[in-house]
Amino acid sequence: MAIIQTGITINAAPGDVFALLSEHARLGELGGGTSRLLKPGILHPNGKGAVREIKVGGLRFEEEITAFEPEFSYSYQILSCTLPFTHEGGTVTVKTAAGHADVHWESTFYWPIPILGGLLDAVTVRQGAAGFLKILRAAKRELEAA
Repeated sequence: MAIIQTGITINAAPGDVFALLSEHARLGELGGGTSRLLKPGILHPNGKGAVREIKVGGLRFEEEITAFEPEFSYSYQILSCTLPFTHEGGTVTVKTAAGHADVHWESTFYWPIPILGGLLDAVTVRQGAAGFLKILRAAKRELEAA
């Protein structure tokens, strides 16, 4: 099992940070790709039960929001992907800290391939962290410029 973990501090109101990072129709755009909301959530369009599609770098991810705490965190599960790894789940958390927001993004997965799985885990952790950080840095630029 492998874990991608990354984070960033954004000098903006935590509610604004959460609103941008949970806007599923824009998440792919922040990472240099595209995304769209395939199915709205139960109580909130981007909330629990929502299904989003993200396309970036030739990859396609379909993800379901499995938990949603407005202005604080959401969790998701990859339902399908162009890569054959097994996703255990991911969470984006926004915490309030002295006039800014601390964002933490974590995702757990593994490659069910004997011998090569560990190597693929390591490569995917590096690439995944870079992709998550790209999204977070784009959000930081946008929110801090406002």
